Amino acid sequence: LKPYRPQQRIGVGRAPICASPSAHCPCGRNGARRGRRTAMDKLKALATRCARVVLKGAPPEPCEEVRHLMKSHKMNSSHILHIYDVFHYLKQLEDPEEVFTSAFEVELESMKRLIVERRRWILPMLMHLMDLGECEEEVTWDQFLWIIIRFCSLSRVELSQALFLFIQKELQSGMLHCLTAMQLQEYYKPYQDCPIRAFSTYGFEFDKLPSNRYYPSDFAELTQRFPQLLNPALFLQRQLQAHVPGLDFWDQADQTDLLCRKITFDFFKIDTGRIHLWGEPPFRESCDWLLPDAIGAIAVNEDQWIMRTSVRRFGRGLRQVSVWGEQPPPEQIKKIRDGFDREAEEARRLQAEREFQARQAEKARRERAKRAAKEKAKSGDDSGSENGEEEEEEEEDESASAEHAAETDVAVAVGQTGDWSAEGPREAWAVGGSAQNGPTPDRETPVLPATGDGAAAPVTVEGPRPLADTAARRG
Repeated sequence: LKPYRPQQRIGVGRAPICASPSAHCPCGRNGARRGRRTAMDKLKALATRCARVVLKGAPPEPCEEVRHLMKSHKMNSSHILHIYDVFHYLKQLEDPEEVFTSAFEVELESMKRLIVERRRWILPMLMHLMDLGECEEEVTWDQFLWIIIRFCSLSRVELSQALFLFIQKELQSGMLHCLTAMQLQEYYKPYQDCPIRAFSTYGFEFDKLPSNRYYPSDFAELTQRFPQLLNPALFLQRQLQAHVPGLDFWDQADQTDLLCRKITFDFFKIDTGRIHLWGEPPFRESCDWLLPDAIGAIAVNEDQWIMRTSVRRFGRGLRQVSVWGEQPPPEQIKKIRDGFDREAEEARRLQAEREFQARQAEKARRERAKRAAKEKAKSGDDSGSENGEEEEEEEEDESASAEHAAETDVAVAVGQTGDWSAEGPREAWAVGGSAQNGPTPDRETPVLPATGDGAAAPVTVEGPRPLADTAARRG
C-alpha cells in the first residue's frame, strides 16, 4: 500500500479537507466549488478569510488524560496548534457565513471531511471509530485528540484488532469474542469487485479456509498473511495521520518502547470507568498459522483435519494443500490475476485490431465504390455521345434504305432471254434502259413471267408510280 502523500494543500502544512461530508463528494478533491462568482462575492470571501485568520483564538487546554497521551508521543505546542487548525477548519465549514473565534466541538458529520480519497470504502470505518469513542452527535476537542491520536499510533497487529471491532460494529454481531466465516464473507463481499487493487479481495474465499470461527488472534494472523483484508483500515490510518499532525511526524516517531497492546471496546474512550493496575494488557499473539506457513508444514493428524473440514464447501470438504486449506497465497493470486489481466489486454488488443481492419476494409470499399461511380459517370458521358452518333447514322441509313425501297418498288420485272430483241415491245425494258440503246448494264433486269408455250409474256409498264402511293402500298 503506497503511503498517502497529498499533492494539493489548503493552507500552510495542512492536508486537503473535503467540503462535503457525503461519501461521494460533489465539489471535487480539494473541496473548492468551481463556479462563477461576482467581484463582490470574491471580495466578501477574501474579507471573511482574513477575519478567520486574525480573529481565531488559541486552542483550548486539553484535559489531563489527553496531555499525558500527547506527552507520551512527544508532541509539543506546535503540534497542538497544527491539530487545532484542522479542528477549527472543520468547525468553520459547518457555517461558512459565520466567523468562529474558537472551536470546542464539531458535528459528527464534519469528521467525514477528513477523508478525501476512496471515501466509499473507509468512511464506515471512521464512523465506527467515532462510535467506539462514544461520539454520538458531536465530537469535543478532547475526544478528537484522544481518538485520533490513539488510532494513529496503532501498529499493524493492533490495527487488525481495531478492524475486528469495526466488523462487529458493522454486522452488529451478538458474539463479541469471535467472528464466523460467514460473517467475514458477508463483510468483505463489497470488496470482491473493488476497482482499487489494494482493497480488492478477488481470489480470496473464506470457504477455502479450514477455520469456521476467528478470534482476534486468528484474525490478526489472517490479515498479516493476506494484507488486502487490512489495507482499508491501514489507508484510513494514513488519511488521519496526514492531519494529526502530519505524515512526517508519524514516519519519524519512535515506536520501540511501545508493546503490542490489546485493543478492546474501551480503548478509544477517555473515561472507561476502570483502571488497569498493571497497565494496559498486552496482546497475546499466537503463531498457529503463520509459523507452519513460514517454515513449511507436514500433515500429521489427517483425521483431525477431516473432522474439522468435512462440512466445508457444502459437505465436499477441503484438501490439506497448506495450512490455509485450498486458499492460494497472495503471491499466487497475484500471478493468476496478472495472467487474467494479460489475457484481457490481449483480447482487447485483438479486438482493437479487428475493429481497425474492419474500418480500413470499409474505407477501402467506399473508395472503390467512389471510383466505380466516377468511372461509370465518365463512361456514361462517352457512351452518350457515341449513342448520339450511332442514332444519326441509323437515321441516315433508314432514309437511304427508304429511298432505295421506293426506287425498287416502282421497278417492273422484265424477262431476260439471253439477247434483247429489237422487235420486242418497248414497254418491256423502258424502265431498265432507253428504247434506242437497250437496258442499262449495271442494273438487274427483271425476269418476265413465262406463258404456256414457253415464251415470255410481255408486260406493259404504264410508268413510275408516285412516291406517296408507293409508301402507302408498302404500309
